[in-house]
Amino acid sequence: MRTKENNQVFCNVCASLQSTREKCKRCGNRIYTRKPYSLLKTSLYTLSAFIMLIPANLLDMMSSVKLTVEYPQTIWGGIMWFYEEGEYFLAFIIWFASIFIPIFKILSLVWLIIMAKIGKNRFSYFSTKLYKIIDFIGKYSMLDIFVVTIMTGFLQFGNLIHVEARGAVIPFALVIIFTMLATQNFDTKLLWDEK
Repeated sequence: MRTKENNQVFCNVCASLQSTREKCKRCGNRIYTRKPYSLLKTSLYTLSAFIMLIPANLLDMMSSVKLTVEYPQTIWGGIMWFYEEGEYFLAFIIWFASIFIPIFKILSLVWLIIMAKIGKNRFSYFSTKLYKIIDFIGKYSMLDIFVVTIMTGFLQFGNLIHVEARGAVIPFALVIIFTMLATQNFDTKLLWDEK
């Protein structure tokens, strides 16, 4: 069925929803055929995540004090420390969750924005699958924050060992939050539009 106003194609259910009610009877939200300002919101959140990624990797994530000697650690420094201690699995997990996943999500979001803007339909299926992947892994991206929180809670032995979170925690958390918001605001229907 075609609507006369904007010449878009809708199924009979969507067309009847648009014509009969503006709000969902179940949740009360407005019914949109498209997410409003999807590309703008996704672009701004992705840019914000990229900007926050810089201090998240340059500032210290945590600092440990052993016998009055302070050992500040960036994310990369923590990965190298675990690697040098022979904890290869932990080093890989932290690298994967703290370096690879945020960069992968930002690059994927940039790809999705470009594909939605230029409308290359031959990449629509791949781009939709990519969107589903970054949407799925979004909830597992806070691993580094959980590690710092657990370590600061458990490794407090007075003056012998003291661990505290440092300045990179907030920018890193913002990277994760901004990429999650960018993913949630992206409208996958834009990938299938013909330009």
